[in-house]
Amino acid sequence: MKKAFALIFLFFFNTVFSKGVVSLLPSITEIIIEYGKGKSLVAVSDYSVLPEGFNVERIGSLYNLNVEELIKLNPDIIFAEVSYKRTLSSISVLKGRVVYLSFLNLKDVYKSYRVIGEKLGIEKDRVEKKIEKLKASINRLKTLNKCRGKRVLIILNSQSDRFYACGNNYFSEVFEKIGFKNALKTDIPYPDISYESFYKLKPDVIIILSAKKPLQPLCKRNPFKMLENCREKTVYYIYGDKVLHAGSGLNDMLSQVEDKLNLCFK
Repeated sequence: MKKAFALIFLFFFNTVFSKGVVSLLPSITEIIIEYGKGKSLVAVSDYSVLPEGFNVERIGSLYNLNVEELIKLNPDIIFAEVSYKRTLSSISVLKGRVVYLSFLNLKDVYKSYRVIGEKLGIEKDRVEKKIEKLKASINRLKTLNKCRGKRVLIILNSQSDRFYACGNNYFSEVFEKIGFKNALKTDIPYPDISYESFYKLKPDVIIILSAKKPLQPLCKRNPFKMLENCREKTVYYIYGDKVLHAGSGLNDMLSQVEDKLNLCFK
């Protein structure tokens, strides 16, 4: 009860101070900046990638969100991924300010571009051009892909001994539209798989998406040295600060995929 009163007090005490936009997801942050509205941001999530010299308050993430600071900032709009509903929906002083978005698949990404654009006052034609540009990039890579129909296993963040594969999600959809087939058939978006699964699935290609260059490549690890993909050199890394972010990060991922298509996927 005391905490609730404290949050309400913070809200009313700060109503006269600066307002703006808060982004609670890196993908959202990048779309806002892509629209040229970066100056409207008063706070972003911890993992948001910002342009050099762009200083904005970090306000935590899904599991460590600084709710008191969020209320103190008194933003006009809070853009959040749908997972934040459990944390934010019960805070009455934020009612009507939170815009929940999803990035589970490409349709969600395009919708998020439209919703963010509408809320920020971006012209519809400009929004649609952004979306059409993303679609064109995907279609262009499909024409370059000389191994359409190959079975691909997509792995996220393989820095540890745990592996999260792409099942029914945004990343697998992108690669399927480029012309690959997902070797993993499941409705689970990001299943945790064991190293035995790599041998059982027998994909034609393994693609590992990571925010950073791997400290120890997959094929240097004992359980994988005898993996057919390692022997045939069909394991490819795509990494970068924005690679794991849907939205404008798609361009970063696709540019690296194009390089792999030109050099390796033949």
